[in-house]
Amino acid sequence: MGRRAVNKNNSGGNKTPPVRDDLRDLKPYEVPLLRTAVELDSNENPWNLSADVVDAVQAEIDGIAFNRYPDIAATRLRRSLADGNGVAPENIMVGNGSNEVILNLLLAFGGAGRQAMLFEPTYSMHAVLTRIAATETVIAALNDEYDFDPAVQLPAIAAAQPAIVFLNSPNNPTGNLIPLKTIEAVCQAGDYLVVVDEAYGEFAGQTCLPLVTKYKNLAVVKTFSKAFRLAAARVGYVTADAGIISTLDKVKLPYNLNALSMAAAAVVWDNRAAVLTAVKEIVTERGRVFDALAAIPALTVFSTSANFILFRTNGDADSIFARLMAAGIQIRNFNGKPRLDNCLRVTIGTPAENNAFLAAMREAV
Repeated sequence: MGRRAVNKNNSGGNKTPPVRDDLRDLKPYEVPLLRTAVELDSNENPWNLSADVVDAVQAEIDGIAFNRYPDIAATRLRRSLADGNGVAPENIMVGNGSNEVILNLLLAFGGAGRQAMLFEPTYSMHAVLTRIAATETVIAALNDEYDFDPAVQLPAIAAAQPAIVFLNSPNNPTGNLIPLKTIEAVCQAGDYLVVVDEAYGEFAGQTCLPLVTKYKNLAVVKTFSKAFRLAAARVGYVTADAGIISTLDKVKLPYNLNALSMAAAAVVWDNRAAVLTAVKEIVTERGRVFDALAAIPALTVFSTSANFILFRTNGDADSIFARLMAAGIQIRNFNGKPRLDNCLRVTIGTPAENNAFLAAMREAV
């Protein structure tokens, strides 16, 4: 056989393959890893798991056969979550953090030719995940107080006819809570999928989980990263009608949750009464920090139902942020984000961390 002719002008293999056109200008979600004395920028729980819970997690990990794949169905964890939330295991899917769960929802119910509706300002990863799933993003605005106004937003949803509607309750980064009756109104108004992200729900004392058995188009997403003190393990889950969950099983990756994270989440859930005791102290500290910030004339502080506080400065937020960083206090700078000019967000930390932040904040302004 003769040799194939080789095109010497062919530069195959020497160039980066072309990216999808719709992803060319997509900016990845990034959080700079800057170590400071006080880190109040990522809405993490300020307290690690207690020693006895860590010991129980370690005991579970000691029994793992590392050469074997984990339970592909996460049977134990799903059963425990189902029992605790008053649903069946068939109503729950777990994932590698709530972001993976949301991506799976978009892959299953979004996609080319479909739209997902977001209400800004809101969690930026929802828009990123929507684009990754090749779903068109429709942006609507919350009102001037950052509340979801059904008189305005329900007609906007009806006009857009999206496949998916995202609601954050409490919202990030504003902290606003959406009343349950409003969430019900959104579910009743169309056949679209309503995704309610309740990452911070434990700090609000409200959940729409009971509505899952009432509305087949509702999916409630929760995480172990905040109130449950398990950000390092990356565990999230969604509760929804069994039909939604069975559809998600078609698009989720096999073995999407590793055995270590699964074991840690199961132990934490079994010990949730003790783990969640920190929520009360965080809520108390939230009120104290809110009052202290509100007493600073240079600030406008927004009410919140989460474990963080958003506030606007009447000066240059970038300069204030830089002064705080110089003092070893790291918070989140939202200046320049849609409808968040000169806004900063602080996570509620330990009393000592909060005191350090407040002292530095008074100096910075």
